Amino acid sequence: MNTDLPTTITKGGLGGSIEVGINLARPFTKKALISPYVGLGVMSARSYQSGFIQQLKDDFVGFPIEYSTLQMQDPSFLSNEERGLLESYELAADEFNHITNNNIKTKLSFYYGAAFKLPFKYIPLMKVYRSYHYIAGSEKTRPVGFITYNPSTTDPFSDTAGEIEIDGYGFEIDLFTGWFSSIGRHIGNARLAQVSLYVESYNLSSLKIGKEEEYSLFNFNTEKIPVTAFFGPSETFSKTYKHEIRMGIKLAISIL
Repeated sequence: MNTDLPTTITKGGLGGSIEVGINLARPFTKKALISPYVGLGVMSARSYQSGFIQQLKDDFVGFPIEYSTLQMQDPSFLSNEERGLLESYELAADEFNHITNNNIKTKLSFYYGAAFKLPFKYIPLMKVYRSYHYIAGSEKTRPVGFITYNPSTTDPFSDTAGEIEIDGYGFEIDLFTGWFSSIGRHIGNARLAQVSLYVESYNLSSLKIGKEEEYSLFNFNTEKIPVTAFFGPSETFSKTYKHEIRMGIKLAISIL
């Protein structure tokens, strides 16, 4: 569950996550925790809205000159790298249209970092982590130009034109932990109630959109495109939205 600071966020929402780590201090003491960990989070498609998405829509002017130059050429004369770049622009523009019109399909977060708890009673469990947030639009509205697109059932974004990728950092601190329940000498204790506060800072100046994928049959790759490539000279996004701060509460059950 999360509620967000009134910065660029216009709407918060609910979500869930799962985290897995290894306590490297366990062989030496049960009172401390030093653990590298990874986590995967998901939010409902209609939750979390940010003002920067509307600004993306306002600043969008169309394809850059580089795309127009490639698009006017005979495809048979394009190199594999140029074909991949052309497809990258078209996928990015399609995704741009979905997301800025709030046709959102998936919101995922992947993060990794370190959790630590010193062996002192009044020092809480804390985490620092690197986070990547992905916002994917609805299904593609156009076929990929040079290929017959065959989505993978294992890729959550396989039937989309890609996603917006936002990277940042986070800090989390335990506010309350209680109601321990022993579930086995060799497993540990289940913390049946764990409440923590997290704060995340995301860098919006490096936003990219589209899809990174290898099309080995056609000998080219697609890549994500910086959103600024679709802006005109009067754009205000880069000046207005440099960072986004998010803050929320997590309710968790954990085994330590």
